[in-house]
Amino acid sequence: MKKAIRVLFFVAIFCGVSTIAFGSPMVLKAVTAFPKNHLNNDTVQMFVDRVNERCKGRLEIKWLGGPEVIAAFDQINALKSGTMDMILYYPFGYMKQLMPEAEAKGLSELAEWEERRSGAFELWEEIFAKRVNAKYIGRFHSLIPFMLYTNKKITKLEDFKGMKIRVMPLYIPFVKALGASPISIPPTDIHTAMERKVVDGFIWPRTGMISWGLQEVTKYMVLPGFFQMEPATMINMEKWKQIPKDVQAIIMNVMQDMEYVAT
Repeated sequence: MKKAIRVLFFVAIFCGVSTIAFGSPMVLKAVTAFPKNHLNNDTVQMFVDRVNERCKGRLEIKWLGGPEVIAAFDQINALKSGTMDMILYYPFGYMKQLMPEAEAKGLSELAEWEERRSGAFELWEEIFAKRVNAKYIGRFHSLIPFMLYTNKKITKLEDFKGMKIRVMPLYIPFVKALGASPISIPPTDIHTAMERKVVDGFIWPRTGMISWGLQEVTKYMVLPGFFQMEPATMINMEKWKQIPKDVQAIIMNVMQDMEYVAT
């Protein structure tokens, strides 16, 4: 009888271990602020593939899509509530209502790897946990500036007066300081807004405007650029805590590698 009990005990242990080792991977449902085929997402798929490969079946990031899955401005609330597990690419400016500190990110002149060395990264980790219930993983596209695109030739500061400029919430004070009126609309509506003259110009990074076809409705790019891109990658905090420590380390290590690629 005792021998039978011991056999059953070891079978139970083996089955338990097998379930952990050979069970289905933990799946992270993820979205991006922009559609999958947008140029700004040029390194997102590479990040997803590297994480999935290195996790060897223990964790899988499933990139569901962009604003067609959840509207861009609503994604951060979905992450905070746990409806979505991960956001792979999300501008800090879209979080300003929940995270007032986000306004400072675009003003930084440091690359992400420099912020890791300076201690700023740890500060952002605390802010993300407090404001949006998320683990801050890092960001792509350091040191790529924003540009101002218009249908009006700008030769002096006074030329901005009376213009309507599409912005993210983060850049409203900047546009007001130019003397223009800031208009906050989703990226998907910029083309139509320019075509119908709802706005006279828009702020967008130096890269990615062709993905929206914005060159078709734009005549001028104003130099020099300003600020820098600040797309965050983050995971819902409850979901993050469920991920084994060694798998967490894989995610963080891949992000740090990608920060040098995505510049």
